[in-house]
Amino acid sequence: MFSRSAALGAATLLTLGLGTANAGGWGGYYIGLNVGTGSSETDTTRTITSNSYFLPANLTAVEAASAMSLEQETFVGGAQIGVNWPLSEYLMAGFELDAAGFGNDVSGSATVVYPASGPATFTTSNSLEQSWLGTARLRVAITTNWFMIYGTGGYAGSDIKFTQTFSDSLGIPMQRVENSEFRSGYSLGGGIEIMIESGASIRVEYLHLDLGDIEARGPIATGTTTSNGRAEVTDELIRAGINFQID
Repeated sequence: MFSRSAALGAATLLTLGLGTANAGGWGGYYIGLNVGTGSSETDTTRTITSNSYFLPANLTAVEAASAMSLEQETFVGGAQIGVNWPLSEYLMAGFELDAAGFGNDVSGSATVVYPASGPATFTTSNSLEQSWLGTARLRVAITTNWFMIYGTGGYAGSDIKFTQTFSDSLGIPMQRVENSEFRSGYSLGGGIEIMIESGASIRVEYLHLDLGDIEARGPIATGTTTSNGRAEVTDELIRAGINFQID
């Protein structure tokens, strides 16, 4: 569904551009808006240290059950500002900043029988939230007077909240380890942009964001048994946008 939506969006913009394009220059500053869909992937792990509660087989089971791959498709929308520098008749370089709202709120849980203490069970969960993200990227494009195709890459950042929980039927109530922080990484992608009239253009863009990992540590089960959680976060964005040149 994600790739099909991208293909339909690209075809629509290309049709609009071919029908209304006017010759015009790409150089100079611009501002614009974008909207689209995002696909988020979060891979989680848990390592238990300073253990005084779990039997060895149970500890291994808790760590294994905490390893999850969580995915979600969501809305993304925001604004961008940038500048283009023509390098030759058919080559252009540029720099762009953008920020967007991103509704990633993904979670998963598992309830498992303790291998060494059955029929007692434990429950573990992971959740991750992103409310916004931003990038600062270089762009390199091949252009005509009405059309460009470009590659882009640079910095990416997002505010992330990661939470892991644990409880069991032996009497351990819900234990939570949590961390909220701004994470930095990189972005790579590309797109097409079409001049629809002098000073205005429309585009379709794909971006891959790798935001590295976020950790959450804290005691669980007893005061000396520590949970060390980690989540690796990547996002895929397909966005349609409109830009207006600034004189």
